[in-house]
Amino acid sequence: MTTEIDKEVHDDQIKQVLADEPYASFLRMKLTKLGPGTAEAKKINSHGII
Repeated sequence: MTTEIDKEVHDDQIKQVLADEPYASFLRMKLTKLGPGTAEAKKINSHGII
């Protein structure tokens, strides 16, 4: 059984993996949404997220 705390820890781990991933950093990608079985990332430009 997954608890809300487990989900938060898992979500934090996913966010950290993307933040530490060199290719995502090179492409200037940021995780914007995370849900059960889904995720969304957007490219960041010099003015913010597009």
